Amino acid sequence: MKERFGYDDAARARDFIVDAVEKGGEKADQIQDGLILGSGLGQFTENHIDNEGGIDIDFSDIYTEALGIDEKADRVEGHARKLVIGALRNDIGDRLVIAQSGREHPYEGVPTKRSVFWVRVMQLLGVKTLIGSNAAGILTPDSLQPPAIMPIHSDQDFGHDNPLIGKNDERFGPRFPHMGDLYPQKTRDIIKKVAEDQEMDDIREGMYIRMKGPNYERATDVYRLRALLQSIWNEGAKQAGENRFSGKPVGVVGMSSTFEQITAQHATQSEEYPAFQDGRAYISVATNYSASLGPNGFVTPSNHDEVKEMAGKVEERFGKLVEGVILQLRSEI
Repeated sequence: MKERFGYDDAARARDFIVDAVEKGGEKADQIQDGLILGSGLGQFTENHIDNEGGIDIDFSDIYTEALGIDEKADRVEGHARKLVIGALRNDIGDRLVIAQSGREHPYEGVPTKRSVFWVRVMQLLGVKTLIGSNAAGILTPDSLQPPAIMPIHSDQDFGHDNPLIGKNDERFGPRFPHMGDLYPQKTRDIIKKVAEDQEMDDIREGMYIRMKGPNYERATDVYRLRALLQSIWNEGAKQAGENRFSGKPVGVVGMSSTFEQITAQHATQSEEYPAFQDGRAYISVATNYSASLGPNGFVTPSNHDEVKEMAGKVEERFGKLVEGVILQLRSEI
C-alpha cells in the first residue's frame, strides 16, 4: 500500500505549486523563504505579502487535484489552511515567500506526517529559510504577560508522535538526524537585533513545551511543567558554554510546532534535498495564562476566541518583526 504524505505525494504537491506559480508569471526557483503562521497570525499574508502578485492555493485543492485525496477535514478557526506565495511588499528583490497560513494538527486526528507535509513540500521546493509561529499559553506569569512575543530557544515535546517514526526516506534526510542546533543561535541573534532596531525591548526568549491537546491544560499540568522548566533552567545554567538559561525561567505551552521543527532539522541534513540551512526560527505569541493561572491566582478560563483576539493585538508587531528577520537573513547570506 502506497505511503501517503511521503516523498511521492510531496513531489506531486511541489509540481502543482510550481505550475501555479509559473502560470502566475513568477519563477518557482525564487521561492526561497518559508513561513508557518499559527492561530490568529494569518493576517501576515494580507499585510506583508504582495496581494496583486500573490498566489493563494487551498490545501484541499492540492489534496484533491494533485494527490487524489477526497479531502474533507474540518478547519480549526484561525487556520486558513492555504499556501500564499508572493514577494514581500517592502522588498525590491525577486525572492518569493511561501507562507503556510494555518496548519493541520495531530489532535485533529490526522497523521503526524500529514501535519508536517507542507514542510516537506517546502523542502522539495528548495526553500532556504523557515520561520514558524504559534499561539501559546504562558507558564511563567512572573516573566511574561499576554499578549507577548517569545522567540523559542528550546523545547520539550510530550506529544509522543515524532514525525520521523517509521520507514526513513533518505531523500528527506538521514535515519538518525542530530538535534544539536534545533533553534540556531545565528537566527536567534538576528531576531534580537531586529527587535532592538524596532524598539521591541519587551521580547524575551524562552522554552516551548508541547502537549498534544486539544484540551487546554489543567492546573496540575501547569505545576508539573513549571517544575520541569525550572529544573531544566537550573541545569542549563550550570553547563559551560550554555547561554540560554539565564535569569528567570520563561516558558509557554502549546499544541504544535515541535513536530515541524524536527522535520525541518531533518531536512537540513539531507544530501539530495537540503533545505532551511540559511536560517530557522520559531516564535510564540503568548496569548493567555495557561490553566488560567495568572500572577495573582486564577483568571478567566482560556478559550479559542480569546487566543485569536490576543494574537490579533500583536499581529502588527509580530508581522514587522518577522518581515525584518527575513530581510536581515537575506542580507547575511
